[in-house]
Amino acid sequence: MGLNKRDFFLNGCSHSGAELTTWVVSREAAGQGIGTLILDYIQSSFNVLIGMGISDAALPIYMRRGFRFIKSIPRFIKVLDFEKVKNYAIYTDFAIKLAEQWKPRRQTDFVSSQLSALKYNEIFLRQKQTLNMFSRDDSHRMWRYENH
Repeated sequence: MGLNKRDFFLNGCSHSGAELTTWVVSREAAGQGIGTLILDYIQSSFNVLIGMGISDAALPIYMRRGFRFIKSIPRFIKVLDFEKVKNYAIYTDFAIKLAEQWKPRRQTDFVSSQLSALKYNEIFLRQKQTLNMFSRDDSHRMWRYENH
């Protein structure tokens, strides 16, 4: 099991948390309870866990270990180049209008390090006092966008 260790903030207090990122069990070992043992170990090590994109094969294991399945988690998404993704999407005429409206006036590459660590952490410190969320500090941002 791959883990991205991240503190979880609830009511301004920090709790030990992790994002479950990768789940691999060989075909030969499938059905022998290894997944359950892995989840038991992880659950004993953290206070808050989240896994996204759970496969149909793994979902029953999570459910038996007390995880709660949420069909969809709202996210804010901005498509930067609709032409590159439209063949993979289901969309309406309204989506095409929005994509055109949101199209950048000039193409620029996103570089996560352009926002200073000081400014980024200042924003994060304000948010963690009022929001219930996983850590989004600068070290996590750099791991996610530069080193992952």
